[in-house]
Amino acid sequence: MVNQSKIQLLRLFIITSLILPAIFPGSALALTQDFSTGTKAVLRGRAVLRAPQKRRSIERLAPLAGNLPSGTPFLPSLLVNTVDTSIWNHPSTDPAGIAYWSPTGKFLISDTEIEEVPQPFWDGFNVFQSTLTGSLSGNCTTFTNFPLTLTYNNFTDEPAGITIKPDHTHIFFSDDTLKKIFDVSLGSDNTYCTSDDTVTSLAIGGAPYNVSDPEDIAYGQNKLYIAGGQGGQIYEFDLGANGVLGGGDDSSGTLPHFATAPLGFSDVEGIAYNDTDGTLYIVSTTDSDTYLGETTTSGTLLRAYDLSYLGHVRRSGLTVAPSSTDPSSNNIYIVSRGVDNANDPNNNDGKIWEIDISNPSMPDLIFKDGFESGNFSAWTSSNTNSGNLSISPSAALFDVYGMRAVLTGTGSPIPGMDVTDDRPTLETHYRARFTLTRTR
Repeated sequence: MVNQSKIQLLRLFIITSLILPAIFPGSALALTQDFSTGTKAVLRGRAVLRAPQKRRSIERLAPLAGNLPSGTPFLPSLLVNTVDTSIWNHPSTDPAGIAYWSPTGKFLISDTEIEEVPQPFWDGFNVFQSTLTGSLSGNCTTFTNFPLTLTYNNFTDEPAGITIKPDHTHIFFSDDTLKKIFDVSLGSDNTYCTSDDTVTSLAIGGAPYNVSDPEDIAYGQNKLYIAGGQGGQIYEFDLGANGVLGGGDDSSGTLPHFATAPLGFSDVEGIAYNDTDGTLYIVSTTDSDTYLGETTTSGTLLRAYDLSYLGHVRRSGLTVAPSSTDPSSNNIYIVSRGVDNANDPNNNDGKIWEIDISNPSMPDLIFKDGFESGNFSAWTSSNTNSGNLSISPSAALFDVYGMRAVLTGTGSPIPGMDVTDDRPTLETHYRARFTLTRTR
């Protein structure tokens, strides 16, 4: 959400637009404002508001970098899309894992808390299939009732993470309560959630593996990378040459692992494997860890990407998948449980965030459509002073519509009129151009 200084700046634009014709007589005035985060705007020249331009830098971003090691390359990212899984006709209140299933071009999303008693949103599903843009297209479940069994739809009530073998024949789930990994083989029909699916499980919480809090999981190079949650560790479980659980050549003994807390990720709940570079993406759910990390598989932090614009809402599983707007490039998708339903079962606030980290071009445009909707519907809020602030074709200098402000009387202060938009996110720079006219 845009911060209060930006909201006040937008209000300043409108107030300035009302004052300037009196200060600078003429038939038309152009007000252009260039703003870089952290700089002070000053009035210079004839109706031009400018600020010194300054590049975004690692040093200037340091206050946002939380507990990252000194010298970590800290890069921008761009929020491309937000999906409210809470509004699906079968909602996902607490999505914890997400995986891209390329043959279908869709996501599989696991929900770890929706079945919690008293189950106000439970429709019998805790696995959801979604398009890249967030349309629900299918459902399944890993939980039907107690006692749990190794049937395809009743093996865990806590599917904390999900990942898919690249040949698309096996889907893996983690359980942070039972502290197990499950391998779902799709059977002869190669279709998920049918009765010929078979399930294999492995307990990893005790000796010799000792994974205390298995959260999200990722598949890469016939290995499972396990996010160790509050334990602050990433574990590497080798599935052997066949790439499946229980094939006789799996890891035995203590798992290779590395600590994430020294890297700035104290409760690592999200992990994804980057096939392009053979690296890992990780996120922590701790409030102050508002960034995405990229590490080697042995634990060297290569860089971090700013996620501070998402706020302190819980960040859970993640995956790499094609952009929802450009399939030729990949983006990061992160699921959020919001308020955990284990703590508040009546809360329904699940989300998926699509994030661009590939040198995102931060848009100059602040607002979605200017005033071309013919009303204020594209703005978060408006104070029109009983209609004295309005959208009208008569106010248009460009396109079809413009914003028209009518001042009545000569008293002060100027009647309150403003519009507010809270959609801008993580701008390194933005430009607003206001062209003002006066009528006699």
